[in-house]
Amino acid sequence: FTSLPDLVLDLNPEAARIPWELLDMSNGDMENREPVGVRVSILRTLSTVTRRENPRRSNERRALVIGEPADVTPALPGALAEAETVAELLATRQLNVTSMVQASPYDILNAMYAADYDIIHIAAHGDFTEVIKTEITKIKVANTVSKEETSERAGKSGVVLADGIYLGSDEFANLRAVPSIVFLNCCHLGKMEGELSEVRLRQPGRFSASLAEHLVEMGVGVVVVAGWAVSDGPAKVFAESLYTELLNGEDLSRAVQIARESTYDACEATDVTWGAFQIYGDPGFVLHWAGRRGRQRTSVTPVFVSPIELTEYISNTGVRGRGASEQRRQELYEELRSLKQTIPSEWSEIGEIWDAFGGAYMALGFYEEAIEPYKKAIATSGANLQTIEQLASVESRVGEKRFQEGDPDGSETMFQSSCDRLKALIAIAPSAERHALLGATYKRHGFSTQELPKREQLFKDAKRSYDKAIKLNPPNLYYALENKIGLDLLLGIKVNKKDIEAVRISVDTRNDNWRDTTLVNVGLLEFLATHKGKDPEEQVKARAQKIAEDYRQALNTSTSISAQERDSVIAQVRGFAEHAKEETVRTAAQQVLDGILKPQA
Repeated sequence: FTSLPDLVLDLNPEAARIPWELLDMSNGDMENREPVGVRVSILRTLSTVTRRENPRRSNERRALVIGEPADVTPALPGALAEAETVAELLATRQLNVTSMVQASPYDILNAMYAADYDIIHIAAHGDFTEVIKTEITKIKVANTVSKEETSERAGKSGVVLADGIYLGSDEFANLRAVPSIVFLNCCHLGKMEGELSEVRLRQPGRFSASLAEHLVEMGVGVVVVAGWAVSDGPAKVFAESLYTELLNGEDLSRAVQIARESTYDACEATDVTWGAFQIYGDPGFVLHWAGRRGRQRTSVTPVFVSPIELTEYISNTGVRGRGASEQRRQELYEELRSLKQTIPSEWSEIGEIWDAFGGAYMALGFYEEAIEPYKKAIATSGANLQTIEQLASVESRVGEKRFQEGDPDGSETMFQSSCDRLKALIAIAPSAERHALLGATYKRHGFSTQELPKREQLFKDAKRSYDKAIKLNPPNLYYALENKIGLDLLLGIKVNKKDIEAVRISVDTRNDNWRDTTLVNVGLLEFLATHKGKDPEEQVKARAQKIAEDYRQALNTSTSISAQERDSVIAQVRGFAEHAKEETVRTAAQQVLDGILKPQA
């Protein structure tokens, strides 16, 4: 029992209503009466939720704190104290804090959409109502028979801002950026009277599980919700302790364990506030901008009870590398290597596991290491065509890398393999994604040859592939369009201004992590297309520096950009600087590249 590992519970929405954090595994052992939820970290995931991939995050250290809205009764002094404590704590750690304590509902809603927040903390009343009205209507059937029909109308649920005004899933869905952390404490003991109290007492986990599901679906990194009414003092201890540990650079698993232990010590014997907070998130989640304060990261080998759990953990390892430093990515690489060595033999032929390894290595920027697991995944019955697409993509990246390392033969082998795989997939079922991937392979191959006629032909092949992708009008149309414009610049073809505007229109319909970077790409393409060598040198230099600064902001401060995506951006700018047909384009692109790669003070 002393070696019980941390727990990550993979739950469906129904099971999420159960307070697993109160789990008692002592089996009468009086020496181990301390609850499991205090001795180890217990986190949750939702197995049936389709999580938004790569949501757009805030690029700033900004937090919104909402506490005891002004127009709600009865008063919640505990919520007020908690919100003030959290706002002060975050402000002292150099976060830009918008404090909406005892604010009007309209001020709160305006603040929600006024900025991009990485953390949102709410301490207030919550309301969960599944059905608020039942209507019985008598109607006539065939003009003779009287029949009763019953209809039910769904109620509004969420944080209560005023009578009839709520902050619920719809309001969160309209945020400009998806927060890394949302902390909802809507179950203070100063609860509302009447029927709402009965609903909360009958269904204590309904409100927390319902809103948590929507937030996880949105792509929020960590969701903290209170499952039932909590004591004011211990609730404040939990919030303060959790934020302190996360801001100190601890990962979520360790931070939760410390916070629960601190809260347990602050509770009376019969108070279970320490177990009320339910945390949804990846155990390795860290605030990428938080310092470690001199403490060393401890490495604990997790224990997995199912291949699905292992697969999700591997996939999350790649996600944890988004926005991370080189040192952190190396740590995650070592973690993946250790995991590969501990896979049970009976799981070694499960394709989904190897596919997850390939994706994690690719996201972290370790392309060579991704090839073997992708091939293992394809060799099993669990592989899908997307795995073949990803293998082809990573082979083209390895081809580019081998050329840069002085291995032209190895480079050609990788590019040929990538092309063959993608052409075979297109022959089976053409798609915009596959044409775009083939275009990317041709373009990288063009960047990786010294023969001018061959390079020009590869760029033409790449443009043809992107044109085919554009004709299929994919949801991410901007990706194929911006690459087609880039190839026009590389080939010395005049860029159509309508194409640049079409990229802007397409990307404006998106709200994922790639949106901000694509808008910078558009600025670069417009700069290179309009710069003809006649502009004053200082003006060109200032414009190049501004674009480079925008790239650094998008690439180096975002929690959403993977090493793979960062490499793609750098490779494109370098490609313009080295291979564009016109000298003015090469010179301007080189100035932007120098600005991106310039060491920061």
